[in-house]
Amino acid sequence: MTGEHHPQPKVVADPATQQLLTEAIRYVMSIEHGSRPAASNLSQIDRAAFLAAVRRQRMEIFLSPHLEDLRLPDEVCEQISAWAGQLKMRAMSCAVATREVWAALTACGIDALIIKGILLSLQTTGTVAGRGPGDVDLWVRGADVGAAAEELHLLGYRRSAWAPTSDFTTWRGRYTQWAAFELPMDRNGLPLDLHWQLAGARHGLPTFDEAWKQRAVVDIGGTPVSTLSAEHAFVHSCSHAHRDGWGWLRSLIDIDRLSRLVTFDPATARSSRAVRLSTAMAYDVTGSASLGPWMQSDSPAVKRARRIAHTKQSDLGWSVAGAWTVQSTWDWLHQSLQLTGNAGDICRVLSSFALPPEFFVEPSSDGPVPVPRALLARFRKMARRVSHQE
Repeated sequence: MTGEHHPQPKVVADPATQQLLTEAIRYVMSIEHGSRPAASNLSQIDRAAFLAAVRRQRMEIFLSPHLEDLRLPDEVCEQISAWAGQLKMRAMSCAVATREVWAALTACGIDALIIKGILLSLQTTGTVAGRGPGDVDLWVRGADVGAAAEELHLLGYRRSAWAPTSDFTTWRGRYTQWAAFELPMDRNGLPLDLHWQLAGARHGLPTFDEAWKQRAVVDIGGTPVSTLSAEHAFVHSCSHAHRDGWGWLRSLIDIDRLSRLVTFDPATARSSRAVRLSTAMAYDVTGSASLGPWMQSDSPAVKRARRIAHTKQSDLGWSVAGAWTVQSTWDWLHQSLQLTGNAGDICRVLSSFALPPEFFVEPSSDGPVPVPRALLARFRKMARRVSHQE
C-alpha cells in the first residue's frame, strides 16, 4: 500500500484540461451544497490528459459517483471507476493500520491524535473511503516521541532513510526537535509520519495540549479514535495546503468541506495568512459560498498565490522551467516564510532550509554525522541542483 505516495503520471496538465477538471469539480460540489446544476458534457475531452489530471489531483473517488452525469467517454469512466475501487480498498487497509497504531499507543499510556488521512475523510465525508487513502499521521507530545517510536517499531514500522533522529537527548536530537516537526516511518510500503508539532512554522496552529483539550473522537470500526476538532483541522488543512503550494486539488476540496463544519471566526481570518490565501485558492476551484468570509480578495499576495498554485497543479514542481532555478527556490522558501509569525518560526524555517536535521543522521546505521560532513553533504546537494543533476 502506498498511501499518499501512489505513482503519478508525468504529464504536464494543459490549461484546457485543468479547466475541464475544475468544471467537473464545481458540478460535484454544487450537488454537495444541495443544488442540482445542469448536467455537464465532458465527452470531447483529451482522454489521456484528463485521466492524468484526475490521477495526479487524486480526484478518482471524488468524481466516481457522478461519472454518468458528467457524460465522460466510456473508457474514461471505466478507468476512473477502477482506480476509485482500488483506492477505496487501500483506504480500508489504512483504516485498519490507523486503528492499530492508535490503540497500541493508547494502551501504553501515550496521548495521541491521528490527523489528516482517514480521520479527515470521516470528518468531511462520513466514511473512511470517501476521500481516498493517505499516510498515517500521528501526533504526540514531544516528550513522548521516543516511547512512541519504540512502540511503532514493535508494530513493524522503521525509520525512513531520510528521517532525522527520534532521540531528543543529544544535541542533534535537540536541534531536530526544534527545527523539524515529524519523523517519517514506513511498514511494508505504508508511510507513517510521527509528529511532535503540526509544522515547522507554528504560527496560528494549536499546540498539542490545546488540540488534545478540544479533540474530536471519531469511530473507526468500533474503535473511538482521537483527532483534531473541525476548527483545528480547518486551520491545519489551510496551513498544509499553503506549504505545498496548493498543488493538490483534493486538499482544496478538504478545505471547502471543512469550511462548512466551522463557524466563521474573524480573528482567525485576520491573523492567519494561510487561511486567507488557502480559502481563496479553494474558491478558485470550487466556487463555494462557504469560503467567502474567510478568503482574501484580489491583492498582490493572491495573484502570487495563483501563480504558485498554477505551477504546482500543472505538475511542474516549483519551477515553470521544470528544473532548479533561483526563482523556484525562492518560491519554495517564501511559502514557508509566509507561514511564520515570530522570530522563532523564521529561525526554524531558515535553519531547516540551510541544514535540515536529517543531514546529521547516517542513513545506513542511524549514527551521528559530524557537523563538517553534514555541511559538505548539504553543499553537494545544492551543487547538484544548481547543475540540474537532480
